[in-house]
Amino acid sequence: MTLVFENRDTVIFQIQEMMRAEKISDLDKIREEIEVYNELIPAPGELSATLFLEIEDQTHLREDLLKFLGIDESVYLKVGNQSIHARFEEGHSKDDKISAVQYVKFPFSEATLQAFAKGEKAELVINHPNYQASAAIEADTRQSLVEDLTA
Repeated sequence: MTLVFENRDTVIFQIQEMMRAEKISDLDKIREEIEVYNELIPAPGELSATLFLEIEDQTHLREDLLKFLGIDESVYLKVGNQSIHARFEEGHSKDDKISAVQYVKFPFSEATLQAFAKGEKAELVINHPNYQASAAIEADTRQSLVEDLTA
């Protein structure tokens, strides 16, 4: 699994890459891409990310992806003793189907934002029956995320 935090700059890069890869030059199609990707831009006080479920062996892709059903209830940021549960964009997971790309947002309360900005221990946690992992948010990453949260 890979989680990539998004902001205005990363979204612009994604739009540019999509236009290049798909050879999009029609103004209406460019507007459509901008509209789709604008949903990734975090609102003030929240972080936005793209979560990639990476399956290397493509022979059983559907079955392997189905093992991640319920992931939308299993991802959170822990800041000090507080947890911020990820809000997953709807439509990427159903009872019998899941997308390998998920869009998530982490809405911070004012107290959690202050704790995060002050440097309380922070980590990203995934606690799913078929996948458990955690990663500390290091100082450089934290500083960048604080800038996104307060932009």
